[in-house]
Amino acid sequence: MKKWVGTAMALILALSVSGCGGSKPADVVTDGFTCRVAAEYREMNVEGDLRCSEDGELMLSFDLPTSLQGITLGWDGEELLMELGGMRTRVPSDKVPQSALIRCVAQVLSAPHGGGAETEEGYVVKGSVEDVDYTLVFDPDSGLPRSLTVPAEELEVTFTDCKRLTEPTA
Repeated sequence: MKKWVGTAMALILALSVSGCGGSKPADVVTDGFTCRVAAEYREMNVEGDLRCSEDGELMLSFDLPTSLQGITLGWDGEELLMELGGMRTRVPSDKVPQSALIRCVAQVLSAPHGGGAETEEGYVVKGSVEDVDYTLVFDPDSGLPRSLTVPAEELEVTFTDCKRLTEPTA
């Protein structure tokens, strides 16, 4: 009887430690990283380099489509920055549509993320920003983003070659 009780207690302890929803990466990274992005946004495919600073400011330099090649868009939460050939212009946030690609990505990354679940894709977090649902998938080992889906905006983003701007201290 004691052996059975001990085994049952060990099983209960193991289940309570592991949890039901999967394990969360040590640190989910939503700022302070760079990566390549490939996105399907409405009827357009875009590719480029994304930099998300530690303060959450995003800069996206486009490679594709060729009509956007050389353009950099930035978003700091207050205004949109557009840059091409050394010329810059700023657009106040009230003039930038909620559905703008850079704004949408920035809002999702800066949103508070609740619990998620470990799946075959990675660590999956679902949420909503301004009544728009999203699914954000993180690498379970590094905590860096892998993909973002925002169905209402017809947006699917894949993050590759992700690197932190500074390595975390232990």
